Amino acid sequence: MNITLVKYTSDDFDLFKPLLLDDEIMKYITGKGWTEVQVKEKFEAILEVNRNEDDLGYFKVFDNGNLYIGYCKLAYSSNDCNVLEIGYVINKEFWGKGYGCAVGQAVIDTANRL
Repeated sequence: MNITLVKYTSDDFDLFKPLLLDDEIMKYITGKGWTEVQVKEKFEAILEVNRNEDDLGYFKVFDNGNLYIGYCKLAYSSNDCNVLEIGYVINKEFWGKGYGCAVGQAVIDTANRL
């Protein structure tokens, strides 16, 4: 499985938004889906990180067929700037198909190149 990571830009809000609005997806992250206002605030924060970091940030995740499957992050921990934090969110249609492992590995590979 080939995974491609591409940083989010300001044009990507409509791609990002459905992930965080979805209660089923977000129950594993925050317990429930967010409001559109919360999603917009998060997206603005993501864009700020992406502007300030060359190699780190928040990335759209595409599979080898260039199909958007979710997003991931590689960012400094808010508790310790010497620690990198990784995470990912995957659209439900891709659950149980090995994408979580593939995305995790892609993020780790990116971190190892830093």
